[in-house]
Amino acid sequence: MMLELVETLRTIVIAEAPQMVSNLEQICNINSHSANFDGNVEMLKWFKTHFSRSGLTEGGFVYGHKDRPHLVMHNRRDGVRQPPFKVLLVGHTDTVYPIDHPFQRVRFDGEFAHGPGVSDMKGGLLVAAAAVFALKQAGLLNNIEITAFINSDEEVQSPTSRHLLEELCRNGQDIALVFEGGRKNGNVVKARKGVGKYLLRVTGKPAHAGINPQDGVNAIVELSDKLLQINRLNDYKRGITLTVGLVRGGVSRNTVAPEAEAEIDLRVVDPEDGRRVDAEVRSIANTPMLPGATTTVVGGLGRPPWAENPGSESLLTHFVAAANLVGQSLAGEATGGGSDGNFTAALGIPTLDALGPQGGNPHTPDEYIRVASLAERALLVAVALASLEYKDQAPARR
Repeated sequence: MMLELVETLRTIVIAEAPQMVSNLEQICNINSHSANFDGNVEMLKWFKTHFSRSGLTEGGFVYGHKDRPHLVMHNRRDGVRQPPFKVLLVGHTDTVYPIDHPFQRVRFDGEFAHGPGVSDMKGGLLVAAAAVFALKQAGLLNNIEITAFINSDEEVQSPTSRHLLEELCRNGQDIALVFEGGRKNGNVVKARKGVGKYLLRVTGKPAHAGINPQDGVNAIVELSDKLLQINRLNDYKRGITLTVGLVRGGVSRNTVAPEAEAEIDLRVVDPEDGRRVDAEVRSIANTPMLPGATTTVVGGLGRPPWAENPGSESLLTHFVAAANLVGQSLAGEATGGGSDGNFTAALGIPTLDALGPQGGNPHTPDEYIRVASLAERALLVAVALASLEYKDQAPARR
């Protein structure tokens, strides 16, 4: 029976594949940089219509802090199963390319498509919608409660939408599927590092470099000492990295610098390491080397670590089995980049990420996907969800 179901879903997805490619070009040619409010509203409206066609007819716009719009859609269930199997689909419409960036249009090159958001992650949203559409057409949505959560601020750490996603998770979800771009090798993601950022701002005292430098307090020197201390917190074996990415300071060559600041990226594998490193960064900031220098620190660990765990491993095992059913190979890997999957996993929900099309080079003008993988991933997700519903086997929460 399952093999017959696979072929039914395959037929539906194959028929949808040309429209998926056409839709990819259409939506990726619309700029939706995180700061482009109108572009993201246009994308959210587009996906509201598209997911409604796929069977998620309930719900609509929800608003985070500062009235930032996001989208939550549900399917109407007519089945009798109580309680339903609950699936949370997660994605985002925003991209990293500003409206004046030269990388604005989709270009096809043989089996590949290059364009803003093809991988990260409008392509993944198309995969999610096509998978749900296939389940609807096959009559398999009755015993599955599907919620699609699509935000418009993921690329800037989800500041206005995080609480909305976490509220959905606390209301009870059996699994969370995140549709960031698949890896270059086709792998999905089963764990991610926690991600944090800091802004250190040092205030000193200006003085003339030739007349009375001894009366000044050099903010650049103070900041340099702190950055060297912070750099010593790196522990690659434990997966702890602190990267000083930006430094600014001073007013002129011949002035003792009155101000300086630095932006620092933090990545950790273990939540306890995150808490410890955060405390050490703040201690360094609050301990002056030069008398008269003061330092403020803003930031912290924005995305909690998503450590490897039995629930996500079980979900990966199920997807690997589904891949075998449809003639695909699949493996999972851990990565240092963060996503909204960090939030779902941190709340104990078995989570799998990078279920979008196979591709790579996100956040660069070389961003691409393998076009055929749009349909391949949609079929994989549809079969994986159908077989969960069919077998009534949900990965256990950890």
